[in-house]
Amino acid sequence: MSVRAISRKSGRVMWEVRWRDSGRNRSRVFDRKRDAENFDLEVRRRAQIGELDLVQAGRETPAEFAQEWWGHHAVTLEEKTQLVYADLWDRHVLPRIGQLPLRRITPELVEKYMSELRAAGVPDPTIRKTLALIQTVLQRAVVWRRISSNPVAAVKKPSQSRRVAISPPSPARVEAMRADLLARSRIAPPPSSASSPTPAYAPGRRSRCVGATSGSAPSSSSAPSPSDGSKRPRRVASVPFESSRHSRRTSRACAASLATRSRSSSCSHEGTARR
Repeated sequence: MSVRAISRKSGRVMWEVRWRDSGRNRSRVFDRKRDAENFDLEVRRRAQIGELDLVQAGRETPAEFAQEWWGHHAVTLEEKTQLVYADLWDRHVLPRIGQLPLRRITPELVEKYMSELRAAGVPDPTIRKTLALIQTVLQRAVVWRRISSNPVAAVKKPSQSRRVAISPPSPARVEAMRADLLARSRIAPPPSSASSPTPAYAPGRRSRCVGATSGSAPSSSSAPSPSDGSKRPRRVASVPFESSRHSRRTSRACAASLATRSRSSSCSHEGTARR
């Protein structure tokens, strides 16, 4: 590795950096001596860390590298994915950055490229897919030691936020749709035992839960608040009987306990009366 001055036929002095890589002589010419010296230091640094082959890497364009990438990677993709990738590459990548050397593609250039796509009216979902494709291609270039890092990985892509607001139909609309389907025999009518079924969204469905059945204790909203400063009783979450086998076992155990307690109480009253 060395820096030397060379003279052109025009009499202009240029500066040449020479080094060897994989048994071959390499060289690069600069207009200024300072640039040549800085490049010579970079070549020495690359040689020390084992990346001397990256000094000359990145000269091929994305269009050229994509041909090699496609031959190795496309066989692993579904046919539909291949068509989507080819369309994105031909419409959005090749016309703008397809002829640039790989080494000139930087995060700053990728951000400008993304702004150009937006200015051209390309929607954000398409921009995100295009950047993901470029990042995939350039990541393979990193693995194959054509470039040292992936410039697209450092760029923030457009978000995938939903732009269409979801407006669910009202309960009245749902009932109208259900009545229309019943009238046209598009859905089966309800069983005779449930001729007036309660919709899943109706408040009456809560009556099937523990604590909301008839004869149960009043809810916390109707219970009077303690005035002596004591703590409120701890609320227990309601669990539907139909979905909890443990609740059924607990209810049966409580019923048996209450029956036993009732019989004991009646016996004690009879004994007192006899005495």
